[in-house]
Amino acid sequence: MEQHNMPEEVKETVLKALTGFSLYAVYLTGSRSYGFYDENSDYDMLAFVVPSKQDLFLGKPMVSKVVKTDNPLVEQVVVRDVRFLLSYLKKPTFNMLFLFQDPCLQFGEKLFDKDDAMNGLLYEKKSFLLSLGGVYTQRVKKGTAKDKAHALYLEQLFDSALQSSTLPGLKPEECLAVRLGEKEYDFKESNFLLEKAKKYSDNFDATNFHMLLDMKMVRWLEHYYEEC
Repeated sequence: MEQHNMPEEVKETVLKALTGFSLYAVYLTGSRSYGFYDENSDYDMLAFVVPSKQDLFLGKPMVSKVVKTDNPLVEQVVVRDVRFLLSYLKKPTFNMLFLFQDPCLQFGEKLFDKDDAMNGLLYEKKSFLLSLGGVYTQRVKKGTAKDKAHALYLEQLFDSALQSSTLPGLKPEECLAVRLGEKEYDFKESNFLLEKAKKYSDNFDATNFHMLLDMKMVRWLEHYYEEC
């Protein structure tokens, strides 16, 4: 996965949109993160925030919202409670790819890292593969050049995940060529990847890994509130 730095204008827009939140980290997602964006692509931003101690103890719902901006470079910022990171790692999907990169903005001590992401993919690979299959089906239904670029990337991800939880062998430049019309790509059947994913099986027991993630979360929150 590529690493990207945010332009100052984007950073300022994101921080303004997140005023009032206790920030943990902000990640870049979408095609700019995957490496096959064009000059018109905006910045898809995902921010994680920390609940107040009172909200945590009272069991209030975790924050999950979208904040709109007035900057076309960043039309919106997706905001999630930091505890959602557990679900990304315990049941990895296409949407957890941001965890293989460093955040664009980091506030305080890091909670989970790339090793956690790789272990999540190792222990719950079938969940990840099924997710890729589902997203592939959606792309086939839409059928645009951009969707073809994403479909090729999904195929690359699928094959890479089968080889290793480090996701080797990705070639976003080929996906960009498809998006720009410089390379031909034809969709497979809409359930192509989904059927392949259903045939995958492994014997990993993720129980201890999940317990470790829970403990890391508890200790991180304890330390966070002690520092506040």
